[in-house]
Amino acid sequence: MVNNSFEGISKKTGKKDIREIIKQKLEVSLADYRSIVGEKKFESQIRKTARRLGENVIKALPKKQKKAKFIKVDD
Repeated sequence: MVNNSFEGISKKTGKKDIREIIKQKLEVSLADYRSIVGEKKFESQIRKTARRLGENVIKALPKKQKKAKFIKVDD
């Protein structure tokens, strides 16, 4: 079952923050993979994966509402 909740991610969360959240979750879930592959390769692959997943998460988040700009008219 697919979980579409963006737990801990709000509209105001930046790209770097989203990537960091994804990176932390991946590191925890793939802890045994770290010992098999090696520390350096593990870190680089996690970083790349977090970046790719982060792009998709950012696209899936609702767009921010732009504020209307009012033009001051001199009479």
